[in-house]
Amino acid sequence: MTATRSVPGPARRAVLRFARERTAVVALAVLILIALACLVGPGLTGHDPERAYPDLRQLPAGLTAQPDAERLRPALERLAFRMRARLDAVERDGDTMRLTLASDAGVDRRSLVYLPRSALFGTPVVVDERDGGLVVAVPIRRLHFPLGTDIQGRDLLTRCLVAGRISLAIGLAASLVALLIGVAYGATAGFVGGAVDAAMMRGVDVLYALPFVFFVILLLVFFRPSLLLMLVAIAAVEWLDMARVVRAVTLSLRERDFVRAARALGLGTPRILLHHIVPNTLGPVTVTATLLVPQVILLESFLSFLGLGVQEPQTSWGVLIAEGARSIEAAPHLLAAPAAFLIATLVALNLIGDGLADALDPRGD
Repeated sequence: MTATRSVPGPARRAVLRFARERTAVVALAVLILIALACLVGPGLTGHDPERAYPDLRQLPAGLTAQPDAERLRPALERLAFRMRARLDAVERDGDTMRLTLASDAGVDRRSLVYLPRSALFGTPVVVDERDGGLVVAVPIRRLHFPLGTDIQGRDLLTRCLVAGRISLAIGLAASLVALLIGVAYGATAGFVGGAVDAAMMRGVDVLYALPFVFFVILLLVFFRPSLLLMLVAIAAVEWLDMARVVRAVTLSLRERDFVRAARALGLGTPRILLHHIVPNTLGPVTVTATLLVPQVILLESFLSFLGLGVQEPQTSWGVLIAEGARSIEAAPHLLAAPAAFLIATLVALNLIGDGLADALDPRGD
């Protein structure tokens, strides 16, 4: 008796073909790592995204613990000024500083609270009191900024990871809305056909003719800039390509035997679209959707770069790139760090889209 070999289903064949696309698999791993880093990374860096270190502004990328010797003395002098005291002597013993503070009117012990508030030093301990002055032992905190700090002294790595949450969320949300609208619109136009199809697609052509930036500016005239407004603006135009793709596929499907059989059984148009047309467009729709996400992220970054997108206190990669572009001569790392995250994400999404296109191609067998 000959054993029959089981034939994998279409979904399994697509997964196996995608697994053979090594570049796409690597891109998928990179995208997952970026998404996980943006999701959990800000809680692991040790810095609040809005916490500013005035004495550590525009630090270059590096692994050296801060504050280093170059910035330690200026930071102490600034804090002594706020405490209305003179810094007469500074001695360092490992990670502990011994400070001699003096003032003609005497040093108020309550002013020592400025030391731990700076986030550079720990809780001070008064070890001696001399002629209205104080001798204070204060531990030095060791802070690390792998990607440096921005113009306000905020950790750039934490800022990039938090910004990635916004950029990825906008890309996924706007793409999902565009996917739903585009699939429903394109499938209806292609299946109904005739004058209805012509009228619906002329509407798409009219929307294509509208300048997108002008459309966004017009929205901002009537509504307050917000994340929701930008999502609406992006989704309002990004569904057009999806609608055309789905319409073209639907035109080739509506004369197939299974569609004719459904009509002969008396099924209505909505049911045929939902159960027979839309499931058979998932291949091209999936590929188009994976290419739509990087397009939306890039569009959001462009709008944020122009100041029309995400507004403070929220941030995105586009906002950080805009800030970095203004300081490119003094601190090029402010532009390089968020740009690297954005480029890696866009390249990974495009490579995944190419891999899915090959995996879902029926001619691949």
